[in-house]
Amino acid sequence: MDRSLKSVLGDLADILNVSPDALYERQRALVRERLLKFTPGTRRKIGVSANLDTIATLVVGMLASSSLTDSGLRTRSMLKALPGPAGQVCKLTGAKNFQDAIEAILSSLQISSRVKRIRVSGPSGTAQIFFDKDDQTVFLANRHDESGLLVSVDIVHDTIHELTKRVLVLLAESEKAK
Repeated sequence: MDRSLKSVLGDLADILNVSPDALYERQRALVRERLLKFTPGTRRKIGVSANLDTIATLVVGMLASSSLTDSGLRTRSMLKALPGPAGQVCKLTGAKNFQDAIEAILSSLQISSRVKRIRVSGPSGTAQIFFDKDDQTVFLANRHDESGLLVSVDIVHDTIHELTKRVLVLLAESEKAK
């Protein structure tokens, strides 16, 4: 197996300014919801591979919900969120859903350097990618709730760019190991 997601949580936690334990608990919640999959490992261990898909899913999971209780449902909904209005693609990445847009951002320094901010409101089922001077793409999930506390989480340019750099190093290491 390539590197496990757990083995890179410390680096990701430093970038996101959260504890590695918080990321690991989020990883476990997303595994329980079958949004992250176990793969066979070495020395009788099992884990989640650290790759573009799993890191993007974990990042969306952190953005979609502050609670582990509803993180699976909100993460699943946000990963599938579509650029609105219907039938459009992300103006920055060309992606057809939010997960693909996040993966495109995390896999390209050129794209990530254009991103100013990503904002997700899991309860309302919306995500926005702000880029360039004043442009944005809004993603809309099928499931949303406009009642109660509507908490939004932002991830800013420097954090996005640092995440992208770390993901690119990880991908290069994985490719080299093959």
